[in-house]
Amino acid sequence: MAQFNSEEFACRYIEAASTAESEPELLFHTVLRRLLQPGARFEPQFNFETRRGCFRADFLMVTPLSERIIVEIDGKQFHDPVRDRFRDAFTLADGHADHVYRFAAETIFRHIWHAVYALYRHHPAAFSSQGIDDIRDKASRFVSAEELLPMNLPVTPASFLVKSTDAHPSQLGEVSDITVRSGVNKRGAPLFGREYIDFAREHPGRNIDWLTDQWKLGHAETRIGFNPANWPFESEDDIWEIMKNF
Repeated sequence: MAQFNSEEFACRYIEAASTAESEPELLFHTVLRRLLQPGARFEPQFNFETRRGCFRADFLMVTPLSERIIVEIDGKQFHDPVRDRFRDAFTLADGHADHVYRFAAETIFRHIWHAVYALYRHHPAAFSSQGIDDIRDKASRFVSAEELLPMNLPVTPASFLVKSTDAHPSQLGEVSDITVRSGVNKRGAPLFGREYIDFAREHPGRNIDWLTDQWKLGHAETRIGFNPANWPFESEDDIWEIMKNF
């Protein structure tokens, strides 16, 4: 494990604080910058334009192998999951990234090494040898020795769960749900978001907010299994009468 260098840490913290828009972003930037190798590009607040709007990603990481990885840190109050899926589909389809990783803000606060491990798992080339040693040391607490080895095979990154095995039973939220979305495979076929791209093509000129709202409306009945013909109430009074018994 690398010896703590207070001056180097202060420089990383000041750099992160100059662009961070939230505490989780500040923490993630400060930690990850120390682990990356010099040949990896790391850009906070990355602006880009897609076919349906301009967006800004929390981070863009480009590995020495030219893999373009967007990292988003999502707070529940600011993110609509359907809108995020449209946005990620446009981002990947337009070639701004090969992969999009989404981490919940709670994951960064409580289990930041889950997030770091998720990136190392498929993109070890982004990290320095000292960084890899540190990641393996921290990750050995929640994954097996076999899982600490990078995936050298051409395996497309996919969403997965990371669970701390050494946490006290009284602690909540020890499982981190890592969302990973990937662009195109080697044959050029889209891997994520084809249905969202097709939906956008059916509605040319519409922005992402309109698409999100219409997608929700179109899928609401399917999602909750609602059939108006089976609605058992004739008025609000009927509903309240039932509710009083609960």
